[in-house]
This record gives sequence, structure tokens and C-alpha cells, in this order.
Amino acid sequence: MGIIEEMHKRIKEHNAVSAIKRLQSETKKAKSDIERVEKEMNFIIPNIKSDKSLESYFKILGIKSTKDKSLIKQAYRKKALQYHPDLGKVNNSEEMMKKLNNAYSALSKNSQGKESSFSRVDAAIEIEKRFINTYMSLRESDYSTFIGAARSAGNMDEVIGLAQSVTDWKSRAARSQVLMKGKIDSRIKALKKRRDKLIKLLKNADSSGLIYAHANEVSLEISRCLENAKAFQDAYAKAIDSAMARIIPLEEEQKKRLFSSLH
Repeated sequence: MGIIEEMHKRIKEHNAVSAIKRLQSETKKAKSDIERVEKEMNFIIPNIKSDKSLESYFKILGIKSTKDKSLIKQAYRKKALQYHPDLGKVNNSEEMMKKLNNAYSALSKNSQGKESSFSRVDAAIEIEKRFINTYMSLRESDYSTFIGAARSAGNMDEVIGLAQSVTDWKSRAARSQVLMKGKIDSRIKALKKRRDKLIKLLKNADSSGLIYAHANEVSLEISRCLENAKAFQDAYAKAIDSAMARIIPLEEEQKKRLFSSLH
């Protein structure tokens, strides 16, 4: 082998090793990003639990959660060809076939047809309850501050200015959302970027190694997490709209009474 050929070979080997290291690094970061998103959602709605059994079944079949029975069947057949004891010599093939059969049976019988393991209805109920509690806590604090400031005010114009501030329900609602949401939006955005980067690395990586297989599995976990995050965001928007529909009429009535008492 000539010098040029040897150099090309070493450069190729170096690039391959570097690619694997980048894939490992991004996979590790992706796992952390998934945990951060799940932690933020659990902070906001700790009483909501996803259906881990269904999620694990989709993971066994190697696909993201779906209600499309044909996709489930297709994934099952593909895995069965890979692990069936009569068709190949894969370690633990019998155990894997049992898991595949259980997963396929459970998902085929699942009548809920969930695209996501996240319950939008339950989440919206919990979010609305927690938002109202947060809002009312801020409201109580605001009015307590208002009463103290009003007593020491120098004139009626100053009291009216304080009343304008304390009856500003839009500002209070915005503060409540800041307290409620935390870093969830930025965490979801970061996870989407991580997914795109990981997918790009997977396209250019050697698909025969264990590192690739693990990275591909994590990419599926990202997809499931983002589905749950989308369900969360939908539930959150619905919950806030519902909560404000209940809060606004009461706040407007309180505003009228307060200003009526000041004139």
C-alpha cells in the first residue's frame, strides 16, 4: 500500500471514530434533555402519569406510539423476521419473541387508539386547578399589599392608582403563568434541536454497531417525549383558556365594586 492510500485509510478510520464519539456524546445529551422535559412537565402536573406499559410495547416493536394498526402489524412482522428462532440465530430469540408477541397482542387489543401516552383531558383538569390556585395565591398577596398601601396613601388619586394596579388581572395572569410554566418551553425547544442533530448523525453513522442501535433507540424516546410535550402544550392552552373564562367575570365584577366604593 502506498503512502497516499495509507493516509486515506487512516483519515477514514479517524473520521469513523470521531463520528462514533459524536454520536455517543449527542445520545448522552439527548437522554439528559428528555429527562429535563419530563421533569418540567412533572413539576407542573405531578399527579398525571403516562401509560408506561403501552409506551414500553411500542419501544419493543421499535416504533413511536401510534393508533395505526397497520403500522403496528408491520413493525411486529419486521421484528419477528429478525428474532424468530426458526429464521435466524439471534441470542435470546425465544425471549424476544415472547416480548414481541405480548407487545403486539396488547397494542392490537388497545381500544383507546392513543397516539400519545399522555392524557390531554386529565392534564388539562390538573393544570387548570393548579393555575387557579397559583392565581388566587397571587391575588390574595396583591390585595393584602393594596390594603396596606391604600391606608398609608396621601390622597385619593394615589389610592385609585393602587386600585388600577391591583385589579389588573391580565398582569396577574401573566405572572401566574411564569410561575406555573417554569422552563418547559425552552426545554422542549432544546429537545427538538437535539433530535434534529441526532438524526443527522445517525444518517451518516455505521448502522451495524451497538452505539448506533442505542442512539436510534434514544431518537425514538425523543419522539415519544415530544409527543407527550405536544399533548402537554395543547392541554395547557386549553386549561388556561378555561381558567380565565372563570376568572375574568369575577375580576371584572370585583373591579366595579372596588371603584364604586372609592367614588
